[in-house]
Amino acid sequence: MQSIIQWFISDFVPAFGRTLVHSLWQGIACAILAGIVIGITRRSAAAKRYNGLVAVYALFLITVALTFFSEMSSPAADLNSSVNLAGQPTVTVVIENGSTTSNAIDESFGSSVLHAVNRNAVLLVAIWALLFLAQLTRMAFGLRYVQGLRRQGTKAISGEWVEWIEKASLRLGITQTVLLLQSERVKVPVALGFLKPVILVPIGLMTQLNTQQVEAILLHELAHICRKDYLVNLVQSFADAVLFFNPAVRWISARIREERETCCDNIVVQHTANKKGYVEALVSFSQLPLSPSYVMAIGSNKSHLLNRVKTIITRENSRLTVREQATLVTGMLVMMVFGAFAFKPKEKQIKKQAAIEKKISTPTKHTASAVLTEALRKKITPVRIQQRVDTVPTPKKNTEPIKWKNFRTNINDDGAGKTTQVIATADDGTVYRIRKIDDKIVQLTVNDREIAKENYSEYYSIMEAIEQARKKGTADAIRNGEEQKKLLQQKHELMQQQGNALQKKHEMLQLQQLEKLELKKQWLRADSLSRLQNLKENIKEQQNYNQKQQIYNEKKELLNQNKKIKPNSGNTMSAILADLFANNLVESETKLSFNLTATELVVNGKTIDKDIFETLRKKYIKNNGDRYSYFRDGGSTRTTINIE
Repeated sequence: MQSIIQWFISDFVPAFGRTLVHSLWQGIACAILAGIVIGITRRSAAAKRYNGLVAVYALFLITVALTFFSEMSSPAADLNSSVNLAGQPTVTVVIENGSTTSNAIDESFGSSVLHAVNRNAVLLVAIWALLFLAQLTRMAFGLRYVQGLRRQGTKAISGEWVEWIEKASLRLGITQTVLLLQSERVKVPVALGFLKPVILVPIGLMTQLNTQQVEAILLHELAHICRKDYLVNLVQSFADAVLFFNPAVRWISARIREERETCCDNIVVQHTANKKGYVEALVSFSQLPLSPSYVMAIGSNKSHLLNRVKTIITRENSRLTVREQATLVTGMLVMMVFGAFAFKPKEKQIKKQAAIEKKISTPTKHTASAVLTEALRKKITPVRIQQRVDTVPTPKKNTEPIKWKNFRTNINDDGAGKTTQVIATADDGTVYRIRKIDDKIVQLTVNDREIAKENYSEYYSIMEAIEQARKKGTADAIRNGEEQKKLLQQKHELMQQQGNALQKKHEMLQLQQLEKLELKKQWLRADSLSRLQNLKENIKEQQNYNQKQQIYNEKKELLNQNKKIKPNSGNTMSAILADLFANNLVESETKLSFNLTATELVVNGKTIDKDIFETLRKKYIKNNGDRYSYFRDGGSTRTTINIE
């Protein structure tokens, strides 16, 4: 058990911490790749863009997993060795008059980050675990709420919509049985469940929208079920919870969810002819509250709804915003700078003695072996051991070039003569001062001790080295000036580029404003046409209603008049007319005709069926030769009665 705990703390936790750090730059790289996918699929099908983004997201997850296994498979000894080479300081030990000094080689930035992660891996992973647990808790409560939507506050819908769901499911190739319920807890239609999918619609939605709009909305939710979006969204939500700290990954995940809705919109447009009604329904849902991110809701993102409407109208996918483009470019630059300098080591200047001027004849307390032993005890990697004592101004023949710490040159030219004073400090701390008048040396001091002129020849090599170093410093200063000039020119060009970028940004904003205005005009035009069409239909319906009402009133008035006529009063013709109106054989009293004999009944040139004829024949025909004939057209009336 203790070995498992030791393995977990010493191997698993550091590897996991380094994986989390690596996932940051890997996320930036995948975000750049996702931006490229969005850019090249501007006019492609929404499904093609969605599949590309999902592939990038899956590639990132696979890369993170491989990084973790790679970190775990690295042997501990190799890892420590690499950290010592890049993370721990290496020193040069110098023995000087019985004391030791050391100069370190700085570790690179990337190695220092990994070294810091190794040192604080337990704390880093503990913080991540706490926040990840909070994300899982939030996700668990969200899923519990979603399951509660299925069981609480729901009721069944009429059979005709259930039949429509079954037919639409077969048309989309859905094999599961989809349950359609009304819910008092949702504000917009949602689809949830994978093995037993359910579509929940708000109570009253079926009556607020027309039939075609309801069909389009239900078709959108069926598209989610057909595409298995509920299961994909659960896996995506768990991955987001693991990588909650990575903004690049969260941006890719958000774009995937947006494109998922666009794919379902395209399926709806392909299977319905009422695109305008579907657009109106989308706009109406933009004013309602958001749904949980674990369900497939038609209006889960208010800001994205307008982009979806624009995509449906223009048939073009959305593009990256200016902010997104700037963020991706910044991320690319950060990647380039990090790749160029993160693992480039920086060295401190290591002090070296120009020449050992005296051999150490007596052992000191801190000998080389003692220093080496102390360095090994403190786990410091010794690189070089030097012995140095204070030097006197007596010159010796140099075995290696003198390295200079700094130079200072003062030149005074008053017209009468030029005075030059050079102060040079060597790496070993020796200070040389040379004073020249008209390029002739008049004074030389070493560590504030003036050298006699007859001894200048002994310092000729040193003075020559000082002169060469001075000339080199002058050349370096000129070169630095040219580099400064070049940097200023580059800065000026960069400012011009930034000005051009701002101008392009301004033009892009104006273009976006124009696109919004054009979209609004198209929307208003479509709305006006819709209102005009509805007005025409209402006028036509009103005219039809008035005509039917007029016919009904005329018929009612004629029936009232005929009711006053009694069949036994002798007015047989009026009685026959009353029976014809009662049986709905005639509608107008101003234009009609009938002929009743013992063999047939003809009304307005049409022979009446046998049942009504037999009833009237038994009532009015007493003999085979009896005949009643009536014709009226406007004000003209002709009546014929033959009775045997």
